[in-house]
Amino acid sequence: MQSSGYNRIGNLLLYPLEAKPDQPRWAFLGLSPYTYKEWGLEDLERLDRLQGNLGKVLAKAGSLEQDARQVGELQAELLQKETEINQLNSNRSENQAELVRLENELKQTQASWTEEVKLWVERQKELETELDILKQTIKENQQSIAEVDFLRSQKIQLEETIARNAEQTAQLKNAIDQASLLLKGLTNQDEETDQAEESKG
Repeated sequence: MQSSGYNRIGNLLLYPLEAKPDQPRWAFLGLSPYTYKEWGLEDLERLDRLQGNLGKVLAKAGSLEQDARQVGELQAELLQKETEINQLNSNRSENQAELVRLENELKQTQASWTEEVKLWVERQKELETELDILKQTIKENQQSIAEVDFLRSQKIQLEETIARNAEQTAQLKNAIDQASLLLKGLTNQDEETDQAEESKG
């Protein structure tokens, strides 16, 4: 009753069918839940006549059931494969979008690098030009320094000459002053001598 779902099953008939190799063992189960039919010899004879066909039908039904189960399994596998393919397609689309994004970033980076390298080259040329100018300036400054050193040595020599001339001038002035004093002294002496002679006369 639990297996059939009926609250009453009436009389039962279990008629085993002929077993065949590599096939499950089938049996015919008869119930009479409403009529309470009693199964008799006539029913068994009828089933005997139908046993071959019932076996074929049941074998076919089993084959169909197995095929249906395989179809169901194949359909489930197909659905799973379709889901996997959809997921792969989705991943492929995402990967393609990511690839496009990365390619764009690479192009932008390459463009930036190209522009930056160009700026570096231009800056390098500017620095080389500035370096050449600086070298030329240093060279000119070295010449100017040499001229300044030469002028400085000439100045020192001139200062030494001026100092010697000043010393000689001072000595000459002293000599002149002494000569003037001596001359003045002699002149005063002569005047005194003349005045004394005039007094005697």
